[in-house]
Amino acid sequence: WKALQTALPLMRDGREVRFLFLPEGEDPDSLVRKEGTQHFEQRIAEASPLSSYLFDRLSQEVDMQSLGGRARLAEQAKSLLGKLPKGVFREMMFQRLGETVGVAVKQPPPPRGTPKRASPDRSFLGTMPPVRRAIALLVANPAFAQLQDLPRGWESLSLPGIPLLKELLEILLSQPNLRTASLLERWRGREEQKHLGKLAAMLLPLPEEGQAKEFYDTLASLAGQSLAQEWEALVQKAAREGLNDEEKRRLGQLSQEKAQRDLSQL
Repeated sequence: WKALQTALPLMRDGREVRFLFLPEGEDPDSLVRKEGTQHFEQRIAEASPLSSYLFDRLSQEVDMQSLGGRARLAEQAKSLLGKLPKGVFREMMFQRLGETVGVAVKQPPPPRGTPKRASPDRSFLGTMPPVRRAIALLVANPAFAQLQDLPRGWESLSLPGIPLLKELLEILLSQPNLRTASLLERWRGREEQKHLGKLAAMLLPLPEEGQAKEFYDTLASLAGQSLAQEWEALVQKAAREGLNDEEKRRLGQLSQEKAQRDLSQL
């Protein structure tokens, strides 16, 4: 229900949201293991559209046989539908509300401008460790592996999760048609499977285009961290015992790249 309220202001025309309810005690990971990828994808295809879930939920909370119950539903739905941005979907939702309660419901003015949301740095995405954030975004959006000019250089970082992130990208680059459920199936029986399942089930707070930018920026941040680590190691070695010619050239190259990154962040 909280996810529905979060989604309403973002439901511009052409965007679709569905709600999939899993059996108690199950998560996507465990269901894929039990039922297989095909059955899980069928569950996704049969998931409830936002419109059905909203009206079904509200109808269960009132007596639809009474005028008072329908009036209460109308008031509750009106406040929720008022969050929808202007467009065909908003008009159709108010039309359905009128058909449900038996009388036309006057629409409140649509919200002005783009709805405000917390920036990624203040959302839970921003509080996640960068490697975990990148994995969560990639598992939820396998097509991100095909984005052009993804930052490189982070692969040499010695951080938990880097090997998993590298493996995910390699698989998705070689098999670009894989969806989330099929991707999870490849980790069946492996230690990482449970963690990937939990990440796949997360509600990410940004629209897809925002998530693509967040994924790119996270990889860029990891690449910068890798550059800084290598630069620091060479600087310390230079002060301690000196560098050979190859290491001096590398330090010069890293210093130039580091200066360019620092300037770009000003």
